[in-house]
Amino acid sequence: AARVGAARPGFRVALTGEPATTVEEMQTIHHDMWRTSLVSAIGVTVLTLLVFRWRTHAFLVLLALGAGVAWAFGAVRLELGYLNLITSSFLSTLVGVGVAYGIHPVSEYELEGAHTRDDPAEAVRAAYHRTGAAVTVGAVTTSAAFFAILLMRFRGFAELGLVAGVGVL
Repeated sequence: AARVGAARPGFRVALTGEPATTVEEMQTIHHDMWRTSLVSAIGVTVLTLLVFRWRTHAFLVLLALGAGVAWAFGAVRLELGYLNLITSSFLSTLVGVGVAYGIHPVSEYELEGAHTRDDPAEAVRAAYHRTGAAVTVGAVTTSAAFFAILLMRFRGFAELGLVAGVGVL
């Protein structure tokens, strides 16, 4: 392509077809995915730090969220090996949806007055007793909805269902 372009000034040479489209998609993914993921992660982090009375609680929520993101990346690596144009959007979605699963038990822990009690372990047990079933059912149903996307014939969306479903679990 470079030789033909040099031999014919003013003539534009470009590649097309599936390989060229794949290369273009991968460049777009690498550029945009990290930027949008960073913006969503910063936004969720700032909001989480503003909501919780104790910063350590906010960091516990963010740690749980980070574990979900790590599992999702593991699913991508083991099952797919790559991110396509559609599955690259999972990180922002997972950060936005996944933060709720840590917020509920930690908020309940604060409501239990954990820092004013003699036995903080009892406050943890009470918080998980009150929120555990609801959070688990919410996570399983959301994950099942994402896994249902696996039934689609379009491979890009099916892969998104796998990645997001594993991330939520």
